[in-house]
Amino acid sequence: MDSTPAQKIGISLLTWCIVLFGAVTIGFVLRETDGRIYPVIQDFRVSEVANHDSGVTISGTMDKRRECYFRELVAYARYDDDEYPVAVPLEFDAAPVVSRSAIAQSWGPWVIELGKDYRDAEVSLYTRHSCHSLWDTSSQIARFSIRKENDSATIIRGTQ
Repeated sequence: MDSTPAQKIGISLLTWCIVLFGAVTIGFVLRETDGRIYPVIQDFRVSEVANHDSGVTISGTMDKRRECYFRELVAYARYDDDEYPVAVPLEFDAAPVVSRSAIAQSWGPWVIELGKDYRDAEVSLYTRHSCHSLWDTSSQIARFSIRKENDSATIIRGTQ
């Protein structure tokens, strides 16, 4: 039995809706897993910590794995027993920040302003890179705790 023009249009519309839904779902899954499956930065290590008036200066090494354009670096700190982290100022103490080649390399010094009265802080560092034109890739590159005792800062636990 032949289908009517209205039935053909209905089937065609349903087919296009399924295709569109599938494409959007695949795009969303790829965007969310891009940085986890194929990270921009691996083996991020903090090797030096120096205390200053209202925070710490850190430096270390990392392995940049992908040729992506650097967009931003953001620091968050969760103090003592606070429930939620807050964004904290982060400054680059040396040369201006540029997109780097995909190789193992050193980084820093970076100054993280934690405030004069902090005692314990859990710091998380996030980067955002543009690896292609569809979306930016955001990644948590480090999370560590800092304890201030007798005017010196020490990383007491690195968790990533």
